Amino acid sequence: MRLLRLLAGWAVGASGLAAAELETIEEDLIRLRTLQEYRLQLRPGGNIAYLDDRLVVHPKGLIGVGADSNVRAETADRDRDVFGVAIVGVDSRFQVTARDRLRLDSELVAQRYLREGDARVVGGGANGVATHIYNVWRLDLSAGARRIDEPVVLTAEPVTRDEADAGLKLLLAGRTTSATVALSADTVDWREDNREFNGQERDAHGARIGLGLQREFGRAAAIHLDGVIDRREYRNPGRYQDSVGWEVGVGGQIATGQRSRANAGAGWIRREYADDFANDQAYDDAVVAVPAGRIGWGWEWEKRSFITVGLARTLYDGIDSNATHVTEGQSKLRYRLAWESAVEFGLRHRWLRDSGTAAGLTDHRRTITDFSVSFEHVVTSGMVVRWLNQATFRRSNLDDEFERYVSTLEVGMAW
Repeated sequence: MRLLRLLAGWAVGASGLAAAELETIEEDLIRLRTLQEYRLQLRPGGNIAYLDDRLVVHPKGLIGVGADSNVRAETADRDRDVFGVAIVGVDSRFQVTARDRLRLDSELVAQRYLREGDARVVGGGANGVATHIYNVWRLDLSAGARRIDEPVVLTAEPVTRDEADAGLKLLLAGRTTSATVALSADTVDWREDNREFNGQERDAHGARIGLGLQREFGRAAAIHLDGVIDRREYRNPGRYQDSVGWEVGVGGQIATGQRSRANAGAGWIRREYADDFANDQAYDDAVVAVPAGRIGWGWEWEKRSFITVGLARTLYDGIDSNATHVTEGQSKLRYRLAWESAVEFGLRHRWLRDSGTAAGLTDHRRTITDFSVSFEHVVTSGMVVRWLNQATFRRSNLDDEFERYVSTLEVGMAW
């Protein structure tokens, strides 16, 4: 089953509005998630089936080698090294009854540098979803846990951390109108420090509730109203303050052609913190309220060949202040070549501004640009080779700039 959709919803929680992005979703594809943020997906070469094909198991794996120009994303004394990465995992799907199904996706990931031994990471995780469908009702229960080493959104520096989450989503789908209620909770445990923060200071947990209402006008257009309330608490409060926030917004999407869609949304985000950042009144950011929005367009002119562009403004919990204003633009181009090959270009640029500054200090403003180019080739059903090249540039009005280049050759397999 294949579905082409334009992401138009609100991100639940402090991340605010998500940038619009056209995404090709094929339910029979297997995804491989490395410790970094780039995923590889491929069609399995087969499957292992039990119980009259109601239980389908897909073993999967990946091996790769790469080079990193700045292992710890340092501004000076940069460590260059080569590394290896390996993934083993299983994607299982169980059709319990005609109305109930389960899916469990689990992976073990190991990444090791040749000389920088303390930069090695063993991670991965598991995520499960249970779905029950009854007439116009759909209930999804989900839970997951993982260890990742992805770059932090606000700094672009890789930091190892453990994340876990659980959620409930109830959907009432009518012929043209649908309503959604979503409850979720999450926790994060930072496993190492960063030069900009102490890991224990950032350990936190949160809970949120989201409500949504959508009205469709045929297949050409839809409008939606959304609201989110959430609470965030730090386990070792000090500089970082507990907070309560809410988001409201309205948006919509419309077909701009037979295979293209556009979406847009506008809203308001407000967060109330227990005190100013680091209990310093000079920051004057105990309450932060900002307009938010996003606009995007995507066109898939043929299967697995598409272009997307998007622009979004939102609010994150900050590192040098209670909150950080983030304006983000992103674009992706994927072009399918002959002989089961494809090339993909990605660009993501973020403008960041803190919500406050201590007396006598300069307001911290920075930009982060991520660029990627990859080439992939389907060797045979269930095996893909990808050459992925990534570049990150962080610029700042303070002396904390850096560049990082990573090139990886990897082979992904799934059965």
